[in-house]
Amino acid sequence: MIELLRVDECPGCDDVADKLADLVIAHSVRTVTPAELPPGAKAPVIVDGDRTISGTELSAYLAGLGKLMADWDKFQSDACYIDDDGEVC
Repeated sequence: MIELLRVDECPGCDDVADKLADLVIAHSVRTVTPAELPPGAKAPVIVDGDRTISGTELSAYLAGLGKLMADWDKFQSDACYIDDDGEVC
């Protein structure tokens, strides 16, 4: 499961938490002290399995999650989907 590590009074942490909530993706949020963050990382930090994402990598990671969830939503209904080549389900 995705875990957001955040510190108190961190606008960037609030933004990432809001983005994860908007994506409607399973995650947990844990408030930590700066000393509890992974070595060299600054809040916000996302831990996804063995992967730790922070800093400039966060935007690309969240964009990737957004694409994943958009693709997931396309195929989770009983409606037919027409792909870019015009193929129908």
